[in-house]
Amino acid sequence: HIVDLKETIVDLINKAIIPLKAYSKSYDKYTQLMNLNVDNYIKDFEKTEKTADQVREEVRMHLRERDALEKVIPSSITIGPFYVITSKIRENLSNKRKLLAEAVLNYQTKKVRIKAEEINNSFRDIQRKLFEKPNTMEELHEHREWMKLIPGLLDDRKEDITTVMEEFGLLDEFLYNLSNEDFNMKWSLLSWSWKVSNMIIQVEEQHNEDEERFRKLQMHDTASLNEKLDSLIMNVAGLSSHANLDKAHEVANECRRLNKSLKECQEFATLYNNRERLFGIPVTNYEKLNKLLKDFEPFRNLWITTSDWLRWFDSWMNDAISFIDAENIEKNVTEAYKSMHKAIKQFQDAESVQNVAVEIKNQIEEFRPNIPLIQALRNPGMRNRHWEMLTEELKLPVRPKKDLTFKKCLEMGFDRHIDKISKVAEIAGKEYTIEQALDKMEGEWKSIKFDVLPYKNTGTSIIKASDEISQLLDDHIVMTQSMSFSPFKKAFEERISSWENKLKITQDVLDEWLVCQRSWLYLEPIFSSEDIVRQLPVESKRYQTMERMWRKIMKQAKENPEALTVDEAMNVVPCSHN
Repeated sequence: HIVDLKETIVDLINKAIIPLKAYSKSYDKYTQLMNLNVDNYIKDFEKTEKTADQVREEVRMHLRERDALEKVIPSSITIGPFYVITSKIRENLSNKRKLLAEAVLNYQTKKVRIKAEEINNSFRDIQRKLFEKPNTMEELHEHREWMKLIPGLLDDRKEDITTVMEEFGLLDEFLYNLSNEDFNMKWSLLSWSWKVSNMIIQVEEQHNEDEERFRKLQMHDTASLNEKLDSLIMNVAGLSSHANLDKAHEVANECRRLNKSLKECQEFATLYNNRERLFGIPVTNYEKLNKLLKDFEPFRNLWITTSDWLRWFDSWMNDAISFIDAENIEKNVTEAYKSMHKAIKQFQDAESVQNVAVEIKNQIEEFRPNIPLIQALRNPGMRNRHWEMLTEELKLPVRPKKDLTFKKCLEMGFDRHIDKISKVAEIAGKEYTIEQALDKMEGEWKSIKFDVLPYKNTGTSIIKASDEISQLLDDHIVMTQSMSFSPFKKAFEERISSWENKLKITQDVLDEWLVCQRSWLYLEPIFSSEDIVRQLPVESKRYQTMERMWRKIMKQAKENPEALTVDEAMNVVPCSHN
């Protein structure tokens, strides 16, 4: 009997559970919300930029859903014999919706904070630049011109401020509690226009004080410049008393010092005139500076050229001949001669100064005939063989030793043999041209390499044909062959022949490579087939011999791609014949 009662009770309970289970299924729709991670949700939400309306709608949606949950889910419910408490579930789901809404508002706060900070920083930049203190009248003028742009800068930011304030307003709609920092940032945006306007008034007052200070400084600087010009006038006038060649270097240094001072005065005069225009006051006439420059120029040219000439002459005569710069000697002598010729005319009323120019001009005229001899001796193509030719021609021991000066050359009578020396120098020059051309050609090939590229999945490489290499080979072969006909080739005959041979071999080998490569590219896919190998065993064996050779050549080319090393790979020739 007890067993029967127990079974009846179990049966009744199982039947009572059916509606309970049915009720529990109504909560399945909340599973996704319950499992939703707030951080992951907001990361997805932030992936695309949201407008204020989209943010507003998202927050409202979560709040609506929260209110609906509180209405739909009771705090408890009786189902048959069961009393079910659901308040905790309702609370958890409601809190989740609240957290999601707050996360969206936090996103909005972060976004609006970035915009507000950018605007505030732009105004801080304006503030910082406003209070930059000008150190010159030019900086003051530039600062004032910039200040004229400030109203436009403020207008440009008004729309941005309005937009940010509207986005802050969205937060206010939901009674979002801003941090103190965000609250202060929000209201500082509205105060900037007023603050900047007050700053401008303050800065303009300071600028007026700065202008007055700069004006006083300008008057002092102008007076100082005039005093300096008066002193320079006396100094320049004193140059007319110098006529001693022994003091040429000393006077030249004085001229250099005066020249530097006059250039500084020119710069200051231009600067002060520009400042006077900024002040709106009459521009000072520095005509006496222009006259002073004009009066000083003949003295500067005379004494600096004289000093240079005396140094050059001493160096050319007494330093080792190997140190003479033959390329510039004629230019220097010609310019010095022109300067002296001009000075003689300019100092017609100052005989003592004019005599200096006459003396230097005479020295130059006396030295000028030696220029061809110096240029011949300093020909860059002069080698030991040419000095030996001179020794034989002149019957004198001629060697470019460290103690061989041009003065010694004149003492040995070289000037009497200018024709013989020039002839040897001419030969040296012609040979030097050949030597330079050979060096240039060899130098051009140092940087030229073949492009050796991997070819498909064959495990080997191919050469990328280069028009540049082919054209350069053609050009250099023609140039080298023309050298072989030169009457001045003797000293380089072996080198020319060797170089021509190297170029031709390179050209032949390159042609053979390309022929072999075309054959290999055609045959490789054919003999890669096992059926072909079985059908054509003899031809296949010949192909494999050729391929081994080709792979070896390509390996060498890849390891050493310099174009002019291919002549060492002459075993390529049988490749194409195979």
